[in-house]
Amino acid sequence: MSGTPLTLEMPKVHSILVESEQGIFAVHARDHIVGPCLASLGTWEASVIAHVRRILRPGDFCVDIGANFGWHTIAMQRAVGPRGKVVAIEPDSENRRVLEWNLRLAGAGNVVVLPLAIWESGGQVTLELAPDNFGDHRVRAARRMDAMGESSRRCATVPAMRLDDAMEAAAADRASDPLRLLKIDAQGSEVAIFRGAPDTLARTDCLLAEFWPYGLAAAGHTASEYLEFVHRHFRRFLILEHRGVAVPGATCGAVEDLSAAIDVSLDPHNHYEFLFDRETP
Repeated sequence: MSGTPLTLEMPKVHSILVESEQGIFAVHARDHIVGPCLASLGTWEASVIAHVRRILRPGDFCVDIGANFGWHTIAMQRAVGPRGKVVAIEPDSENRRVLEWNLRLAGAGNVVVLPLAIWESGGQVTLELAPDNFGDHRVRAARRMDAMGESSRRCATVPAMRLDDAMEAAAADRASDPLRLLKIDAQGSEVAIFRGAPDTLARTDCLLAEFWPYGLAAAGHTASEYLEFVHRHFRRFLILEHRGVAVPGATCGAVEDLSAAIDVSLDPHNHYEFLFDRETP
């Protein structure tokens, strides 16, 4: 296919098929971010995927919060193999249909998909839906920020659960195992997720997480709150990407020194991909 998309109608979701370095994937036809990148380059967040493959080993247990169409989920699934387990969490029903289709296509039988938002408490939350970036759906909090036209987005009510409770429900068979990798891409909901995950964080070896000060502020949180949580549970940081571009040489160091190495401005385009672990720098 050489990166040329083919039109495919999936149930209630208009999607395209693209050929990528991970094989054939379905992506949303209306997504102007990931789909065009995969169609033209055949990959997405290559530096992040490289670290997923480096970290995970056959038999490992890992979790993908904000699984979207399954790009990271399938990389995880292939790395852990049939003896491993992946929990993929995606609150949006359209994203989830594409995710499940991609999982079937990949023959990924060791992935459990949870149809909910991870939050600091159980119940229901309002999910605002980005019209042309399906990776930017996010929980709407009380504070309104509109630099990206958020106020005009349509919304959906979705079930929510604490991460600790979700792990108890979906991964009871791995209750005594370390969580080798926890990936969170929740568009600013990270602090709320951390609050509902003390037990999960305590057994997490590596955390792969987005850091987006604007999104955190929109969710009613601060960069300082985010950094306090990771400082409590991890010792080393690695900056993989900034503003969507891989960081040459990947800046790393002790977590307590991270705030001095990053920009915490509320520019909507200022976002990072971090990797945290428990090793000594």
